[in-house]
Amino acid sequence: MADGGYRNVFSLYSLTPVLTTALSLPSAPTLWKRGLLLMFVSALGSLGFALSLWLNGYTFDAVIEQREVDEVILRISTYPVLGLILGFVALLMVLWQRSVERMNTLQASAAIEFERRRIAMDIHDSVLSRLTALSRRVEYAALLAADEPEAVRTELDHVAAMAADIHADIRWTVRPAR
Repeated sequence: MADGGYRNVFSLYSLTPVLTTALSLPSAPTLWKRGLLLMFVSALGSLGFALSLWLNGYTFDAVIEQREVDEVILRISTYPVLGLILGFVALLMVLWQRSVERMNTLQASAAIEFERRRIAMDIHDSVLSRLTALSRRVEYAALLAADEPEAVRTELDHVAAMAADIHADIRWTVRPAR
């Protein structure tokens, strides 16, 4: 069987479509279409090799007569086996690609959650405590209004300054979220 002819030409050039199909499998739209495509190309490779044997004159009788059944079966079976191996590799590629996409999604949601917690913590630690202090100063100014009108004016100046500081803190806290 080593004399070649159609069989050797087919053997050399038939692996190209199997390999290109297997490498393009991750870009197919659905998993069952990928598997169907790979099975079709593998079956076509096996049939093509069997046809090349027949064109070389290797009928069943000639193969049995020359005691080369094992070699013929081995060579014909390489296409489905190669298809299964490449299909498994393509499946691993698809699963890896999906896991990378899932990891990226999880990282993005974790970053969003981290930023939300940071903003909540900044608001709680700085802005809310300062608003509480501002509220107490307004209450104090209200108490001073009856007894010392001049001290109320000073206290209201402090309240206005605190309100401006709180406004600046809110802008500083929200700015990174843009």
